[in-house]
Parts: sequence; C-alpha cells; structure tokens
Amino acid sequence: MYNCSIPAFPIPMKLLPMRLLPVCVLSLLSVALLLTARDPSSKVYICRSGTSYAYHNRLCQGLRRCTHKIDTVTIEKAVQTGHRKACGYCYR
Repeated sequence: MYNCSIPAFPIPMKLLPMRLLPVCVLSLLSVALLLTARDPSSKVYICRSGTSYAYHNRLCQGLRRCTHKIDTVTIEKAVQTGHRKACGYCYR
C-alpha cells in the first residue's frame, strides 16, 4: 500500500504509479475541504452597518473599518442577516 502523505524527501512523480495519483490527489483535496469547512454554529463577528456583507472570525483589517456596532453571532445567523460570505482577510 502506498502512503499519500508528503514524505520527508521528495519522491519523483515517475516513481509513483500513475494509477494511484488520482487517489492521492482526491485524498489530499478531501482533507483540505474538511480543514476549511465552517460549522454553521461557529461564532463569528459581524458589523451592523447597512453596507456590510461579510462575517469575520477575528478582528481583521476589514472589521477594524467598521464604524458601527460589532456583534458576535453564529454563521447561520450572520447569513440570515445578510452577511452571506466569509471575509476575504480572515478566511484566506
């Protein structure tokens, strides 16, 4: 059985059988998706201005520009109140 994790030393691609390459790529993509998934019950910060549209996971440069009240809510509640996307600074 082949190990898809990144070894301590690089293995040339020609040594990895081509039929296992898609399995390794899909495995790595699955792990990446799991690590970036956001739980709808997670707490986030939102700016209560009329023009804000993103939720934040920390006090980033986008949230620092907020001149209105900053609230802590769940992602689900943030989406319901019009903050439909994640902040580009917080969630890179």
